[in-house]
Amino acid sequence: MRLGVTAMVVLFVLQALGQNSRQLSGRVGPRMPSLTFRSTFEGGGADSEELGSLKRVDVLSNDQIIQTIQFPDDDSPLSFGPPEDQIRLEDVDCDGYKDLLVLKDVGYGGVNTWYFLFRYNVRSGKFERYSKFEELPFRKVNCTTKLVQTHNREGWAGCLYEEGTYRWVHGKLDPVRLEVSDPGEDASHVVRTVYVWVKGKKRLQSRRWYPIDDCHATRGGSRK
Repeated sequence: MRLGVTAMVVLFVLQALGQNSRQLSGRVGPRMPSLTFRSTFEGGGADSEELGSLKRVDVLSNDQIIQTIQFPDDDSPLSFGPPEDQIRLEDVDCDGYKDLLVLKDVGYGGVNTWYFLFRYNVRSGKFERYSKFEELPFRKVNCTTKLVQTHNREGWAGCLYEEGTYRWVHGKLDPVRLEVSDPGEDASHVVRTVYVWVKGKKRLQSRRWYPIDDCHATRGGSRK
C-alpha cells in the first residue's frame, strides 16, 4: 500500500524527531463511522518491537483529528511487544460501544497486564479516562453478566496470586469477590482467603490451607 505525499512527510518528520507512529482503525459501534487511532512513540528504534514510550494517541475521523490523548512523561507507558498489542478496542464497560484500551504495564513475564481505559461517551463522541481501572490487573470482561475478571500472579509457579471479580453498576466498577493465595507459615502450604462484598461491605467468606504441591486444588483443609 503506497503512502500519500502528506503521510510520507509526516512519517519523515516523526523519524527525524526520534518518534515512531503506528495506527489502527475500527468502529466503536454498529452504524458508527470508522475511526483511526494513531499512536506516537518516542525514544525507540526502527524495529517495530522497540517503539519506546507512548506519548499520545490521536483519534481521527475522515483524516481529521477529533481528539488527542496525551501521556505525560511520568505517566507514559512503555511499548511492550508489537504495536498491535499496545492499544485495542473492546467494550469494557458493557454499554454496547467499544472503549480504548492502552497497555500500561506488564508483569510476571507478560501474564499480568494493566491498562489505561478510555471509555467511549456516545453523547460527546470522546473517549474518557477511567482511572480506577488502571489499578486492576485486567484479564477479561463478560458483558452478559457485566463482570470484569482480574488476575495478578505473584510467584511459586502461580500458587501465589490475587484474583478479583468486579461488576459494572451505574457506570462504576464495584468489587464482588476477591480470592487471595498467600504463603503459609512455612514453604509447604499456601493459605487461600476469599472475600465477598455484600451491600457494599467486604466480608470474609472462607480461609483454607493447601499443600504447596496441590495449591491449585479446589478443596483444602482448615488450619489446625
